[in-house]
Amino acid sequence: MKKLSMLSALVLGLVFVPSVKAAEKPALDETYRDTFFANGYAITIDKKDGDEEGTTGAKICWQGEEEEECLEVDADVTVFGGSHNDSTELPTSKITMRGGTIHGIFGGGMHTSYVKNATIEMTGGKVDFIMGGGTAGFITDCEDRDDTKRNPASAKDGSTLTKVDIATVIVSGGEITGSVFGGGEDYSYTGRSSVTIAESFTGNINYVTGGGSNGYTNSTSVEIDGGTVNVLQAVNRGFAGTSTLVVNGGHVKKAFASAEGDNENLGVEGTAVLTVNEGAEVDEVAPGQNGASGNDKKGAILNYHEGTLTAEKINGFATEDTTVTIALKIVVGDKEHTFEYPKGALTSDDVKAEIRLYNLLNEDSKIEGFYIDEKFEEEISDFSKLEDGSVIYVKTAKIETVTPPNTGDINLVLIISAIIAAVAGTIFAKKKIAAKAN
Repeated sequence: MKKLSMLSALVLGLVFVPSVKAAEKPALDETYRDTFFANGYAITIDKKDGDEEGTTGAKICWQGEEEEECLEVDADVTVFGGSHNDSTELPTSKITMRGGTIHGIFGGGMHTSYVKNATIEMTGGKVDFIMGGGTAGFITDCEDRDDTKRNPASAKDGSTLTKVDIATVIVSGGEITGSVFGGGEDYSYTGRSSVTIAESFTGNINYVTGGGSNGYTNSTSVEIDGGTVNVLQAVNRGFAGTSTLVVNGGHVKKAFASAEGDNENLGVEGTAVLTVNEGAEVDEVAPGQNGASGNDKKGAILNYHEGTLTAEKINGFATEDTTVTIALKIVVGDKEHTFEYPKGALTSDDVKAEIRLYNLLNEDSKIEGFYIDEKFEEEISDFSKLEDGSVIYVKTAKIETVTPPNTGDINLVLIISAIIAAVAGTIFAKKKIAAKAN
């Protein structure tokens, strides 16, 4: 779904108008529940001083006006990168968790709040959940919460009072007892979210969701490189415009291109792509909830590397929406490039496109042929018959260059030629005159 232009939004009265006042300093709020609001300041979360196990809470630090400032919090605190009931437009929020124990992390704020670019990086410590966006709910008994825009329609068109434009979540270490979401919670809006579970992560995560829980995420992407994930999905109990989920490694027990469950009125509205690459372990895949696209599962696309999935692991994907890929390697001199491509569909033009895209060919060289051996003895006649793991050796030759003559020499020759012609013409003319005189 395309976002409304600013002019259109103003006309319709749907635009979220931020305040221009300066953000408050980071602070702990214990009014309803232990919550810490960074208010757009970049913060780090570590274990408390003297807490070797890092289980009693955490120490949160940020750069003050003159020096670093820190505050110790209990283990039940929830940390927000944004603000609470404050419409100040915060350009960024950055949360880096390296140690300690807390309840949860939101990249955005709570209730009325707006963060343009929220980033969460977890390298250590322990947390129950992570959400890249903000929340329009969480504390439901908050007396000063503005509910005028707290509804599905406002979340979808971006006029909700809880917004994050871009949310990024990267998990490379630590322990997560619950789930990871790229988007926000309740009727919040997230423009674009991304979640990366790095190869270095070795723990278990219950749910990894590209978008949010309820609310709306315009586009979302997930990359799983490590760890164990019980359920991978695009969105939970809400909507997403489009989604791309990629599993490169680790172990995923269930993967849904859209969302877990059978509620056809929720999920990804547009294209939901699930890709399982070589090296990944996935037990089961399914299209999932279909958003507004109907019961025919249109929009749910499965790409998987040959051998990573068997027929009994694939549930509900239409044949025409399923593509088996193979890994191929291109070798050009001392340069190599490995890529995935649909099995049986490769052409020489596709190989040339990969070579151009990754600058494998020197500027002074040209392609003379494609071979299956490095001695260039057997040329490839049919690229569509190449199997997984095939190597394409590219024979090249130097481009012959013709050195243009020096223009100065040409000019000199022309001048001399003109002089000779002029002299010859003069002699001939004199001869003719002399002949007539006789």
